[in-house]
Amino acid sequence: MSKILMRVDGSCYPNPGNMGIGIVIYKDNEIIKKISEAPGYGTNNIAEYKALLRGLEELKETKAEKIEVYCDSQLVIKQINGKYKVKNKNIIPLFKQVKEVSQKIPGKILFLWDSRDNNKIADGLAKEAVLKEKSDKEGDVARGLKEKKKKSEDGQKMKILILSKMVKPKVWIKTFTDLNQKAKLNLEFIIPEGESKGDIKKYIPEAEVVIGELFNKENFKRAKKLKLIQIPFAGVDKLDFELYKNRQDIYICNIHANRHAVAEHIFALLLALAKNIVVNDNDLRSGLWHGFSTKETTLQLHGRNLGVIGLGAIGWEIAKIGYALGMKIFATKRQIDEKDLEKKKKLKFLGENKDLRKVIKKADFIVISVPLTKETRGLIGEKELKLMKGKYLINISRGAVVDEEALYKSLKEHSLAGAAIDTWYQYPDKENKKILPSRYNFHKLGNIVMSPHTAGYTDKALDENIKDVFDNIAKIYYGEEPENQVNPELEY
Repeated sequence: MSKILMRVDGSCYPNPGNMGIGIVIYKDNEIIKKISEAPGYGTNNIAEYKALLRGLEELKETKAEKIEVYCDSQLVIKQINGKYKVKNKNIIPLFKQVKEVSQKIPGKILFLWDSRDNNKIADGLAKEAVLKEKSDKEGDVARGLKEKKKKSEDGQKMKILILSKMVKPKVWIKTFTDLNQKAKLNLEFIIPEGESKGDIKKYIPEAEVVIGELFNKENFKRAKKLKLIQIPFAGVDKLDFELYKNRQDIYICNIHANRHAVAEHIFALLLALAKNIVVNDNDLRSGLWHGFSTKETTLQLHGRNLGVIGLGAIGWEIAKIGYALGMKIFATKRQIDEKDLEKKKKLKFLGENKDLRKVIKKADFIVISVPLTKETRGLIGEKELKLMKGKYLINISRGAVVDEEALYKSLKEHSLAGAAIDTWYQYPDKENKKILPSRYNFHKLGNIVMSPHTAGYTDKALDENIKDVFDNIAKIYYGEEPENQVNPELEY
């Protein structure tokens, strides 16, 4: 009897988004069939199962002693082989269908994992299907997930309560409406008309997703249907984590879509320091020259050491840019995962929190890119700043990560060669719209570059943030786990 080998791939671009499936069937090592289809809107995991089901249907009439089915999703293969239990309510029916169809196919079927590198044909077919669907102006491609969408018994829409003021209300509504044109999710977006507690309070009991955060203990108890608290940017240090520690049924998520914008800003600040841009600009406006005539050189980045304290989403983007500029990268991360091992190709050193002082000693420029938690508050104090003598500090995390008084003293005494700061200690509010960023006179120092917490606030970053928020809403809608989950115990 002949041997059949089938490779399948299901993908979404983005995830969640338009699904594409690719299937390649081999008989005695020769390709006998290729399939490229777009089964609708969903997530990567759903697409993988859709690809498996579609491929297995092709094998029903096959007479083969042995059938090998390869998929590049380890999770799906482990679920099919019984090593992982399927918990996702949207995957369970697809999992059952795979099992049922498999039993109808003669011959022994082996479900095997293989890397994406060995699955390029099927992956290409899946991408081809997505691109075709995207270019189809009439949208005449079947959407096989319609019956899988969330339906409550009374047919009510899933209510999304928008409390964030990251953008104006009309921007939230317009962007979400545009994003939902293709997804066609049964959603209702609510923006309270007033700002009083009463105006917000009446919407909380029915809300399944809250964008932003305005919870006290009373409101939180009323949020019986709440599934997701979505912060539409990276910082979550203002959340009251004590409220959420015993509510494992509620996801808290942030967004890392602005990582490119923040990394760009970091290097704008870093280069301004290295090239003395601000002082040179100010002095030249009054006819005072620096450079060749005064024998004052600036710093060349190539070949110098860059320390990244906090190799998270933003920290990794910073490291990549530094590497591209020819810098040697020394970094720390709270916990080094298996996925971080691949990053070591671009790093001279990757350590954990205990290696902070080692990285500071090695680096010429030190970038602080950690979340503000009980562990990182005051992370950079007088002792750490003394180790930075003659070096440059750039902070885009939170002001409280660096001791305010110690930083000012180090700059004033020129122990620290220079600093560039985007996150501060004092901010404007309704009563004080004009305020200096610190109680210390940083603004009078010549060895600091200051920016008003604008690193992640770009035109494109805002659009990307809102898109990522919508993607997480879609995941909750489909009963899947959202991205960028925050751990209340760790506070990030």
